[in-house]
Amino acid sequence: MMAKDLLTDETALPTAAGLDVRVIHLERAAARRTLMAVECDRVGLCPSVWAAVDASDPTTADRLASLPDQGPWGPMHAHAKGCLLSHLDALQGFLASGASHVLILEDDVFLADDLSRWTVSLDWWPPDADVVKIERWRDDRLLVLLDRDTRHHAGRRLQRMHSRHAGTGGYMITRAAATRLVAQTRRDLPVDHLLFNPLVSPFARDLLSYQVSPALVVKGNEPAPVHTTAVAKPPRPLKLILRRGLAELRAVAALPLLLSRRATLTRIGWQSRVPLA
Repeated sequence: MMAKDLLTDETALPTAAGLDVRVIHLERAAARRTLMAVECDRVGLCPSVWAAVDASDPTTADRLASLPDQGPWGPMHAHAKGCLLSHLDALQGFLASGASHVLILEDDVFLADDLSRWTVSLDWWPPDADVVKIERWRDDRLLVLLDRDTRHHAGRRLQRMHSRHAGTGGYMITRAAATRLVAQTRRDLPVDHLLFNPLVSPFARDLLSYQVSPALVVKGNEPAPVHTTAVAKPPRPLKLILRRGLAELRAVAALPLLLSRRATLTRIGWQSRVPLA
C-alpha cells in the first residue's frame, strides 16, 4: 500500500533517483501508524507502508514455524521471527522495484529534522558500502567500534562500523546486499543481529557497514502506554549467558584495529538537527 493516506503530495519532498523508502508497520497498531505518519509528514517523506508479519495472527503460524526456535544468540521468540520475516518481506518488495537502494524504517521511530539531506541524493553514499545504519540504539553503555577514517555529509559523520550495534529501526541497503540477505537460508538470528552483529552472524561479517552519527533515527515514537501491573522479566538462563559471553570473545579480532588506532570505540548519539558546516 502506498502512503497516500499518510502524506499529502504537497508535503512530500523528492527522494533520490533509485531510492525506495519503506516503513514496516504492524497493521493492528493504528495509534503507532498515526504517530509515524506525523513524523513522515514533518520531514517530507512519502514511503510505501509494508504490512509487518503479526506473530499473534494465527494465519502466520506456518511461516513462524518454518524458522528455528534457537540460534547462536539464544531463543528465537515469535516476536523476533515476525520481525525478521517482516524485514525480509519489505526487502523482497524493494527487489521487485527498479530501485538501487532502499531506506527501511520501523514504525516506532523519531526521524531527524534534516533526514531529507540524506534522501534527496545518494551522492554521499560510500562506494564500498553495502548498508548504512542511520539509527542509534538506546543504550548509553554501548560502545561501537568505528573507523577513524571519517566521511562527512550534511553536518554528520559517516564511518565504517566493525562491531555489534543492535536495532533495525532505520537503515539503508543496496540492491546487491538485499539480494544476498533474502537469499540467506540460515535464519536463526533476530534481524538486527543478522545484519549488525558480526560476533554471531557470518552475513554481518561479510557486509561493509557504515554508521551515521549523530544518528538520524531513534526508537521511542510510541503511544503512551496503558498502565498495567509490571511483570518482572525472568533472569536469563546460565546457558544463554555463557553462549553470549563466548560470542563476545570474538571481539578480540578487533584488537588490531584499536591498537593501531585505525578505529575507535564510540557512543552513538542522536540529534534531531545539526548545523551545516
